[in-house]
Amino acid sequence: MGTKWFTKNEKLNILKYYKENGWAKTIKKFEISTPTLSRWKKAVKISGEKALEPGNGLQSKGIRRPGRPKNLNFELMTKKELIEYIEMIQDVKKSLPKSKKKKFQTIWSLKKKYKIKYLCKILNVSRAGYYKWFNAGMKLFNKWNNTIAKIVKTLFLTFKKIYGYNMLTLIINKLYNWNLKPHIVYRYMKNMNLKSIIRIKKFNYKLSSGNKRHENIMNQDFSTTDINQKIGTDITYLLTSDKTYFLSIVKDFHTNEILDYQISNNLEKEFVFKNIINSWVKAGKPSTWVLQSDQGFHYTNSDYEKLCNYLGITISMSRCGNSYDNAHTESWFGTMKTEFLYHIKRKKRTAKWIIENLPKYIYFYNNFRPQAKLKGMSPVQYRKSSLQVTF
Repeated sequence: MGTKWFTKNEKLNILKYYKENGWAKTIKKFEISTPTLSRWKKAVKISGEKALEPGNGLQSKGIRRPGRPKNLNFELMTKKELIEYIEMIQDVKKSLPKSKKKKFQTIWSLKKKYKIKYLCKILNVSRAGYYKWFNAGMKLFNKWNNTIAKIVKTLFLTFKKIYGYNMLTLIINKLYNWNLKPHIVYRYMKNMNLKSIIRIKKFNYKLSSGNKRHENIMNQDFSTTDINQKIGTDITYLLTSDKTYFLSIVKDFHTNEILDYQISNNLEKEFVFKNIINSWVKAGKPSTWVLQSDQGFHYTNSDYEKLCNYLGITISMSRCGNSYDNAHTESWFGTMKTEFLYHIKRKKRTAKWIIENLPKYIYFYNNFRPQAKLKGMSPVQYRKSSLQVTF
């Protein structure tokens, strides 16, 4: 198909139509390219309507725009431009991108600080290629999906940056009934520079111990086949702006469900005993419990021994100084504090805030928070599904 020629009057009519209707409609109606229309518009602005006559255009006269230099001419650069160029090289070296899309991403992240033409030259990519990537939606890898990227970022920020790619994968699969793999979510998080909060190191503290010690029956074997088999209990501290409070929990190792919890402003034995009794009643008063605890004074006294004997609970006690023996229960405290407590600075934490919001978190943990060990289900969902299989 040959080149289409236009007379001077036709070009003027096209330009008039363009002023009234814009680029898109003009290009579509007259089947001309954007550069051609732009060239006519520029020619009229510089030389008047005479420039639209055949033979008067720059292309007809053989005048071409000079090509871009293959190398930067440092001799023509000012001192300021040279300093900027050196700083730019240092910034680019920090990331050392390997793939072309990574290079485009580096250019995009530095474009407000440096000129794009210099960045493209350093990274050995064309400006046309960069703008093509930019206009196509800035895809960071071939199978980039903007919907998945948006969901990953939204959930990451919704949960206040506490979850890494493993937990976000479970939540996404649960909410959207997908089957994403963790490495896919990791890839999106890495490319969007989403980093979860690092868990704060545990504070070491020691409590006194009584003289009623028992055998470590579990011996770090926390495996179960059903609910109400192996149970754990422990106490942790809750620091507030004016005082330290204490939290006691009872946890079923089969479902990871928190059966009951109690908060106290002192370390008297009563709130621990109440925690155990409430949990035992909620579980249906079973006679199959093996209750694991540490050697704190709440569990090494005659009252605790009498209570467990009365309820038909077998006592299992971790060895002195061996936190791994009670790790199944203690690990929940780390999860709770990272996902809930540490989001509020200690100066702003009050007893009222803890009493109002801790039940909400435990409800969220029991009823919604998915776990890989539980096949992506929450503790309550897993317990209910186990009961359905049993019956």
